[in-house]
Amino acid sequence: MPRKVCLSIGVATVKSVNDDDPSFGYLDGARESAKAIGQWALNSDFGDDNVRTLVDAPNKGLTDADLKQAVKELFPAGAEPVEHMILAFCGHGLTDQQIGSVSWLMTDAFENRYRIKADAFYTQLMLHGIDRLTVISDACREAPPNLDMMRWDTRSAIAVHGETAELPKTDLLMSSQDGKLSYMVSEAASAQPGKCLFSGVVLDVLWGLEPDAIIDGEISVSGFANFVRKRTRERAKDYLLELTPQVSIDPAPRVLYDADNPPVGPPPDLPWPKAGVVTTLEATPALAAQTRKKAVRTIVESDTFKRAAARWGDLAVSTIMSGLDGALPFNLSVEGVAREIVSRNAELRKDMADPTSDDVSTTKLAQWIGHMAVMASEARRKQEATRMRRSLAQVDTDRADTNLHIMDPKAQVWTAGGPLARTSKSQARASFMVTPQADGQPLLIEFSDGRFAPYVPYANAVAAVRRDEEGHVFQVYGSRDAPEAFQATLDLISRYAEGEISPNDVQAEAAKARVGKNGDPTRGALCAYLYQMLADTASIRRTAYFFAQNSQPVPFDLVLLGDMPVVDDGEGGLRVKIPTVPQRRDHGTSGLPDYVTQSTPAIAGRVGGRCPWIGLGWDYVGLVPDHAKPLVAGLAKIAPNVPRTGFTTLEAEDGRSLAARWNMPVG
Repeated sequence: MPRKVCLSIGVATVKSVNDDDPSFGYLDGARESAKAIGQWALNSDFGDDNVRTLVDAPNKGLTDADLKQAVKELFPAGAEPVEHMILAFCGHGLTDQQIGSVSWLMTDAFENRYRIKADAFYTQLMLHGIDRLTVISDACREAPPNLDMMRWDTRSAIAVHGETAELPKTDLLMSSQDGKLSYMVSEAASAQPGKCLFSGVVLDVLWGLEPDAIIDGEISVSGFANFVRKRTRERAKDYLLELTPQVSIDPAPRVLYDADNPPVGPPPDLPWPKAGVVTTLEATPALAAQTRKKAVRTIVESDTFKRAAARWGDLAVSTIMSGLDGALPFNLSVEGVAREIVSRNAELRKDMADPTSDDVSTTKLAQWIGHMAVMASEARRKQEATRMRRSLAQVDTDRADTNLHIMDPKAQVWTAGGPLARTSKSQARASFMVTPQADGQPLLIEFSDGRFAPYVPYANAVAAVRRDEEGHVFQVYGSRDAPEAFQATLDLISRYAEGEISPNDVQAEAAKARVGKNGDPTRGALCAYLYQMLADTASIRRTAYFFAQNSQPVPFDLVLLGDMPVVDDGEGGLRVKIPTVPQRRDHGTSGLPDYVTQSTPAIAGRVGGRCPWIGLGWDYVGLVPDHAKPLVAGLAKIAPNVPRTGFTTLEAEDGRSLAARWNMPVG
C-alpha cells in the first residue's frame, strides 16, 4: 500500500568557529516549527515509521550525517512506494545571485565548511520512487555575508542513485523570493520561543486554524500554497515586515486537509507574538536588555550595516540629490539606493540621539538594515545587466566571417582544435572566426586581466562574450538562420544577470529552446537549472535529447544535472548516454511544443564543453553519480575557486591548468 512520508528539519543554531565567521541569529522558532510539522504528520495518520523530525538542541547539533540516517530509516529496502512526501526545512539558508537555488545550513556548517544543496537533496530523494514531493523551505534566500561560503563543499546528504518515479510531481513553497530575507519574530522579555513567519502560517493552515483556506471541506495542495503565500504577506505586515513567498505547484490535485478527518488532537501551543523583535541572518542582542537608544546603536554598529556602508557610502554622498525630506520608497536604481542610505542614516542618527524612540521605529530600522545590502546588490546587478545588454546588442551577428565576439579588445583565445582567425579588433571588442570541434571541445578565452572563461563554438551560431565591471561573465549564442533569436536570448541573459528568472519561467523558456531544428545552447544550459529546482530530471534529459538528435553537442550543464552515464572515448571526447524519456502527462494539452512534452528514445551524444558553463554548476561537480564521473575529471580541485555567479570565470592559475589538461596552446 502506498505510503505518506514526512521529514521535518529544524536548525536553531549555526555555530561560528572563529572571529572571522559571520554570526547567525538563534532561531528557536525554527526548531519549534519543525517539531510542529512533524507532529502534524503523526496526527494525520502518516504513521510512526513514516515520520522523522530532526531538530538540534543546546547540547547537540544537527549534521548532514543525521539527514542521511533519517532518509535511510524512511526508505528501508523493500518498503512500500511513497505516494506523497512532505519535506520541511526551518533554519538559516543562502542563495546564489541569479537563479536562487537554496542551500541549507546545519549546525556544523562552519566547522566543516559545507552546505546542503537543497535541490540536490530532494532530487536525490526522488530516486526512491516518490510520486509527489512537497517541499516547505523556511529559510533566507539571501546572498551570504561571507562570499567564501558560496564556495564551500556542497552536499546532497544522500548517497543513492537509481530510477526516479515516472513523471514525479514537485511542489515548492519557498519562504521568500530570490535574494530576500525570511524572518523569525519574538516578543521581548517573553519566555515563549520565537515564531518563524512562513512556517507559522504553514502550521496554521495544516492544522485547520485558517477557516478561509478550507474550500468545500478540504485544503488542496494548490489551495494551501496560494493561501499560505497570501497569508504570509499579511502576517508580515503585522510586524512591519515585507515577506512574499515563492510558490511553484504541480497541477495534479492532492488533499492535505479534510475537515471530516482533521488531524487528531489539539495543535501545538505556539502563539503569535503581540509585537515582534526581528531575528534575521545576523545575531542582535535582545532589545529587552537594552535601552532603545543602545538598541539602535547596536544596529548601526553591526557588521551588516558596516558592510553596506563601506560599499555604498561614497556613492550615496556623490549621487545624493536635493529634496530628501524623510524616508523614500524602496527603489532599486543606484540613485534610489543612495537616497535610501542617506535618508535612513539621518533617521538612525536622530534615533540614536533620542532615547524615547519607540519599538515600532526600532523595528522598522532593524528591518531596513537587513534589506540594505540586498537592495544594493540588486541595484548593482540591474545596472550591470543594462550595460551588458547594451554592449552585446551592438554585436553584428550577420557577418559570415565571424562567429565569436569578445567585449575585450585584448582578449586571447586558447584552442586545441581547428583554425582560429582574428577577423577584427576595435576599442570595444575582439572578433574571431573559430571552428567548432566535432567532439564538443571548448575553447578558453583569456581576458586582458588574466582570467579565463570556457566557450564552446556551435555550428551555424554566433556568440558574444562579455565580462562586466563586477567580474561576471555572460555569453549569448544566436542562430545565423534566425538573427532575432540572438536578441531573444540576450533578453533571457539580461534577466538572468538581474536575478529575475525562476522555475516559474521554465515552461516559457523551454518553449523557445529551439530555433528551427537547432537547440539554443544558452537557453538549454539555463533551463537545466530551472528544471533541477523542480526535480524534473525527465525534462533535462528530453532537452539533451534534442541537441544530440540534431548532432549538436549537449551543453555540459544538461549532462551534469541529468544523471546520465558518461564515458571518455579515450581521444579527449566525452559521450553521454541519454535514456528513454516517457511522454509528459500534459502532452497535447499544455500548448507547449512537442519537443517539450513528447516521449524521446534513448540516444548517445557528444558533451559540449569539459566544465560547467554556468558558475552555479560548480556546486554540483562533487555530487555526480559514479556512472558520470568522467564528466568532472580534474575539476574538483578547481571548484572551490570558481565564483557561483554568471557564467564560469576561472582564475589565471586555474585557467592555465585546464588549458594544459585540455592540451590547448594560445591561439
